Amino acid sequence: DRSSDEWSNYWRELYRKVTVEDIVEFEKSYKGSEEERNDVKKYYNESKGDMDTIMSSIMVVRYDEEDRIRDIINELISEKEVKKFKTFTQEDPKKRKRRERAGKKEAKEATK
Repeated sequence: DRSSDEWSNYWRELYRKVTVEDIVEFEKSYKGSEEERNDVKKYYNESKGDMDTIMSSIMVVRYDEEDRIRDIINELISEKEVKKFKTFTQEDPKKRKRRERAGKKEAKEATK
């Protein structure tokens, strides 16, 4: 039976520690990539256009990037890669405001 230190050492031998720099590099390569576009498409379809779900499911996306994500979705709709869901096209503006407030609060807490 291994101790937690032994397990930590074992996993450190297999995988290196993820650094802030690694996350920043991943973010740079992911945003605007085909992978991100596929993820947006996947979560749009799975949630039937619910932006709360979409914005909370996409990796390394911040609340202030919602317009960029909406642009990707609108492009997917116009290219007929996804169908138009009323949940997306007729979203109550109050829902977006709530997401924005929550995102600002989360960003503020992250800087503490």
